[in-house]
Amino acid sequence: MAICSTFFARMNIRKQTWRHPSGESCTRIDHVFMDGRHFSDVMDVRSYRGPNIDSDHFLVACKN
Repeated sequence: MAICSTFFARMNIRKQTWRHPSGESCTRIDHVFMDGRHFSDVMDVRSYRGPNIDSDHFLVACKN
């Protein structure tokens, strides 16, 4: 098992996956886990702040 979301270099704003309801702080609490044999297939993992998904979590996408 590998944590893909911590492997790629990103600006801090692209690593954040959750915003406190007050809007004062953001942190990385959502991760992408992948079986080790498929880890080399992953090209990129990042969060998207723009999509309105009616949640305090940001959309996390994995590109392979």
